[in-house]
Amino acid sequence: MSKRSLPFGTWPSPITATDLARHEGAPNWPVALGEEVWWAEPRPSESGRVALCRTRLDAPARGTETVLPAPWNARSRVHEYGGRAYALLPGTTGA
Repeated sequence: MSKRSLPFGTWPSPITATDLARHEGAPNWPVALGEEVWWAEPRPSESGRVALCRTRLDAPARGTETVLPAPWNARSRVHEYGGRAYALLPGTTGA
């Protein structure tokens, strides 16, 4: 196998821009409050919105619930400065 030299940024890649855009990303800002765990979930396939989700530890069969459904977006520019896009307060969680 011979090596060939290519200019910077011109080498072939098996990863396309479409592959990167399709990646859903990882949950952000997980917070536990009582028997619930909340997080912000990026959804690039939904025009880049961020959904607010939760799961109940005492009822795992219920699975994940999207608390802030489309078209609402939990994205905030505050997080760029170390803040979160949401805040939880004791006694305000739903059942």
